[in-house]
Amino acid sequence: MIGTSLRAACGLALFSLGIAGCGGSGGGQQEVSNLAPVRLNIPRSELPSPGLCRIVGSGLARSCNDIEFAAEPGETIVFRPRDDSRRIVVCYMHRSNRNQIEGIDVFNMDTRDLIEVIQRRGDPPPPGGCQGALDS
Repeated sequence: MIGTSLRAACGLALFSLGIAGCGGSGGGQQEVSNLAPVRLNIPRSELPSPGLCRIVGSGLARSCNDIEFAAEPGETIVFRPRDDSRRIVVCYMHRSNRNQIEGIDVFNMDTRDLIEVIQRRGDPPPPGGCQGALDS
């Protein structure tokens, strides 16, 4: 019963991230999945200019310094590095704990596909918070 619940919870967590595979009872095998890739679902109009950040829905692009303190619980912050890498860093703020980062993902700006998960939901954020994700 516990093993089934654990596999179900793992499957649900990985489904929300769009990743296939949970360790089963043997051999470290990964399950094959036909899940669609995780896509950036933020409108292009919400993407900031290079070197700036934006709280999705706020309409204003601004400096990234301490922006997580300006975000309300549950809001999403979008970062666009100054370089020409075409990456978008998305920082998800915790829904109930103010100023607490819940997760950080990096997307390809052109294909809108997930490139990397910097902070999985529930893990501690990188040094420097959301802005620190730009350095990774």
